[in-house]
Amino acid sequence: MGQKVLLLAIFLFASIRNPAAEENTVLLTTQFHENPLVAGWEGRGFGDNAFLGEWANADSDEPYLACQQGYWFSPAIPVQPYQYYRLRFTSRTSSDSYCAAVFFDASGAELAADCYDSVFASEDWHADCVCFRAHALAAHVRIRFQPRAQPLHIREVSVQPASAQQVRQWADHVAAGNPPLRYEPPRKRWRHLGATMKTLEAGGDLRVVLLGDSIANDTGNSAFDVLLERAYPGSRIEVVNSVRGATGCPYYREEGRVQEYVLRYQPNLVIIAGLSHNYNVEAIQSVVEQIRAAANTDIAVMTGAVASEDRLRERYVERSGQPLDAARRHVETFRPRLQRMAEEEKVEFINMREPWDNFIEQSPRPHSWYLRDAVHANRRGKQVLARIILAYFTSRSAGEEPSQSK
Repeated sequence: MGQKVLLLAIFLFASIRNPAAEENTVLLTTQFHENPLVAGWEGRGFGDNAFLGEWANADSDEPYLACQQGYWFSPAIPVQPYQYYRLRFTSRTSSDSYCAAVFFDASGAELAADCYDSVFASEDWHADCVCFRAHALAAHVRIRFQPRAQPLHIREVSVQPASAQQVRQWADHVAAGNPPLRYEPPRKRWRHLGATMKTLEAGGDLRVVLLGDSIANDTGNSAFDVLLERAYPGSRIEVVNSVRGATGCPYYREEGRVQEYVLRYQPNLVIIAGLSHNYNVEAIQSVVEQIRAAANTDIAVMTGAVASEDRLRERYVERSGQPLDAARRHVETFRPRLQRMAEEEKVEFINMREPWDNFIEQSPRPHSWYLRDAVHANRRGKQVLARIILAYFTSRSAGEEPSQSK
């Protein structure tokens, strides 16, 4: 009973997403003139590896946080579910590093659905901005700064709420640094998205659950929701990243997990996404059937993207324990098997792999330009994902911006 009351309160509280009165509220701001440890910042190591970092130039006019190993963690910042926030910071590092928004529920438990991005290499101080959306169950967020190959220096950090329009402007600015996406979605799409498309076209409220792994999480963190809201004036879209790292439907199909990871959020659309299903179509089908048996919601299955398909294929073949030819055949037939299952179950099949791979192949930039590590997208890559989804759910071509603006 208590959990139901908590969820109801969260969903009602979320209805005030992007209130204009809060757009200029600053939730965290620091130039590190005061001792960050006293202000609630923490330096943490990984496992047996100690944290290596310092509050540098403490007596100067431009102090900063330095980190060689481990990460700096900000104090807890209160957030509202589904609300967007804007993280601003100034950084200096000779190799790409990480920043992240890590969410915690009302009990203080860390949520699996975080929002990671790149801190891009710059030999001089560089002002940066990242927008992120609070998870449906989030009560607090902590900002994380983590080096990779080289030390990371951070100063002038702030966090404040962001309106949908501000997030769109940020997303458009990031996308403008990419080559144009040339993608014509299938003409016969939307056959199994009747309720979803009707809601969007009527300017209604839509709650989307993305179920899957870290790739599904990156897709949900791409801000596709605010782009669709612009394309469908009056609509309001809430996205729930219901994810676990390296987790797919062989896990979610087990007893009670569809309720925990899907049904509790009362979605209008469920998208089963990611690339951690072990090419197991039967497991995905089981999750589809469980959702359908318990809820009247549209369902889509979405192929994975971002990570190299060759890399994923060889990794599965090595670990599957199957004969080499059988393992490769199982991987190579996954997409057509998934599509057949989608047709049989009358759920939408969204092929993200093909437009992603085509974009990367045609891009003058290297694959790494769009990645924060070997597998996951940074904000540039997330905007490619967002624009694919925007094209799929609108009638216009991918490269054409909508004329309406909210």
